[in-house]
Amino acid sequence: FVIAEERYTTAIQLAEDAGDEEALAAAQAGLGRTYGDSDETAKAIEQLEQARAGYEELGEATRAAELVGLIVTLTPPTPAP
Repeated sequence: FVIAEERYTTAIQLAEDAGDEEALAAAQAGLGRTYGDSDETAKAIEQLEQARAGYEELGEATRAAELVGLIVTLTPPTPAP
């Protein structure tokens, strides 16, 4: 987990520095999935939301929709009143 987190974090920084929005979204999605697999749900959702927004800006509706589905599965249910 730690190695994957470090590599995705580095990839995010490099993509930001290069202004590569597609690589940035891909790295954020990868980091989000990594957090999700490690039960770090809040961090996972944060990264996946950023990746989804990036894909939407790029016009990548299919990738954005895939991430919405993943976000929904990670979002804890709201308790009934």
